[in-house]
Amino acid sequence: MFSRRRFIRTVILGSAGSFCPIAQPVHASFNSNQNLARYRTEQLSEDFSVCHQVRSGRRWPIPAAGRACDVVVVGGGPSGLVAAYRLRDRDIVLLEKESEVGGNARADYWDAMPYAAVSHAFYSVSPAAPLYSELGLQPVPLTFDPVTIVGDQVIRGDLFENGLGRFFTAAAERRLREARTELFALDVEGSKERLDQLSFSEVLRPYGSEVKEFFDDLLAWFAAGCDELSGYAGILLARGQMGAGFGPLYPEGSSKGGVFTFPGGLSHAALALKQKIEAAGSGRVITGVTVYHVQNEADGVLVAYLQHGQPTTIRAKTVIMAAPKFIARHIVSGLPRDQQQAMGSMRYAPYLGGAVCVDEIISGNLRTARILRGPIASLRDNSIQPGKQMFRIEIPLKASKRSQLLSDIFMKRLSADIVTYFDHLFPGSARKISEVRIWRRGHNWYIPVPRMITQFQATASRNAGRIFFACADSIGPISDFGWAMLAADRAVAEARRVIAKGA
Repeated sequence: MFSRRRFIRTVILGSAGSFCPIAQPVHASFNSNQNLARYRTEQLSEDFSVCHQVRSGRRWPIPAAGRACDVVVVGGGPSGLVAAYRLRDRDIVLLEKESEVGGNARADYWDAMPYAAVSHAFYSVSPAAPLYSELGLQPVPLTFDPVTIVGDQVIRGDLFENGLGRFFTAAAERRLREARTELFALDVEGSKERLDQLSFSEVLRPYGSEVKEFFDDLLAWFAAGCDELSGYAGILLARGQMGAGFGPLYPEGSSKGGVFTFPGGLSHAALALKQKIEAAGSGRVITGVTVYHVQNEADGVLVAYLQHGQPTTIRAKTVIMAAPKFIARHIVSGLPRDQQQAMGSMRYAPYLGGAVCVDEIISGNLRTARILRGPIASLRDNSIQPGKQMFRIEIPLKASKRSQLLSDIFMKRLSADIVTYFDHLFPGSARKISEVRIWRRGHNWYIPVPRMITQFQATASRNAGRIFFACADSIGPISDFGWAMLAADRAVAEARRVIAKGA
């Protein structure tokens, strides 16, 4: 079972009060003015203290290497785990700063019921699907109710068929339908270079501000709006939200395919990878350590990290940096200026996941929903016990909110807003909610901003001597297990080439 140290646990100690009335449903706001003293919050999170010191320029000594190996993998998220799994025939060491591996592919439990913190499901067209089979995992198919909630309106079925007339004038609805038709008709791949130079807002400009506002709401699930997303990524993501699915986001993924999951989400795959790595040799996965320096040498690479506060060094023939670029740029020594600048141009946002835990059944007819303009972006009924109900929730935040994650008041208010919203959806549910659990991470979702896919990624992920870069932000348009695997496979091929050349 995963340690719960990385989770905020907000325990509801009293009635959450009544929700705020909504004058205009499409612009609903659920900012709570409740008495926050009713809420007790246990503020626990991942530890960025050393990373923040590295970013600020602190330097630790680099002692003589006390261990040598073929490959060091820095980062124990999906990409690092896949890389270490592929290289388990070699002498490898995986270093992870948290107490558990998995990155976004983590799970938590409430009353013995598992739920995915962030990475929840995958399409059958995902490049990682064959890997799950190779690991012997048995996925469970997911069915999604076509339900969209906008303010106090619950729209069942296709939003474009059943709901647009409730929120738009006839003229605005006509322009939105035109935009949808033309976005599907565009040759996106043929215009990839040009579209990736633009923002999605520029692509939508001919259709007016109301259309742009609609897509801002629709794409808020990705922790970004039309101004932040590139035109290329915005079109693909908008198509996915408008019924095309996300198969086209993957290589050769021409159809949306089926959707599958595991108990506890993709943490199931992360744990299976870790078990395979450890079965191939002891001492291969080291958690609770933070790498602060990676440096090419004439005959290898030095990797320095803090373990129990003490500087430690490993010498490797090659290193795979499976950490996000915003971390890697401060750790890898001697990167060229253009590569440093490309890494610094990449953008990330906090993508929170969690659960609303209820001691009674509060809904029997709403299993899933996409939510526009609420305190959460989606919910899914995750119940597996009679008489109890647990809803998995997703809470993408804009990057501007990152600094507030460490605020006790902010997290209490966010939890109160969620309770208020649930009481709005399921009247009377506030007094039945026992916990709101939120997994807090500050930079776990990278945003495909203009020029990222066609320019920044290639430069940021360029080989640096014997150091090779993995992580999903190295290669794909979204933070996803499948793209993380592809990035790992590319880095593994380079690492094997170096090892073979040395031999």
